[in-house]
Amino acid sequence: MFVVDEEPAAKFDNIQNNRVVFSPDSKRVAYTIRRGNKWAVVTDGKEGKEYDRVMQDTVVFSPDNKHLAYMAQSNWKYFVVVDGVEGDQYQKNVHGSRLIFDSPTHLHGLVRNSGQFMKIDIDILQ
Repeated sequence: MFVVDEEPAAKFDNIQNNRVVFSPDSKRVAYTIRRGNKWAVVTDGKEGKEYDRVMQDTVVFSPDNKHLAYMAQSNWKYFVVVDGVEGDQYQKNVHGSRLIFDSPTHLHGLVRNSGQFMKIDIDILQ
């Protein structure tokens, strides 16, 4: 059983790589769970949309603690999810790449599209 702030988490089969991510101020928490063949990110106790896969080590909070981003995969397409909103689709993620916040409202990462490596930049509109 997984417990955060004395509250038990929803039932799941596995936490991805036993990895729990805290926001920079340690007031928020996110982790990736598996239920059957699907994966979802739980943020502050709220379970997000299920995906075929959530890329390990891509779950990250913004420096101001307000935003959460990660890379997910469904139907052989990859995309970045920011605050539960799915972005553009890509053919592949780059194994081992991470999402990096450059500021509270801008992040970047690395993907593959049409056989080429691409840096993606994402601005979060407020």
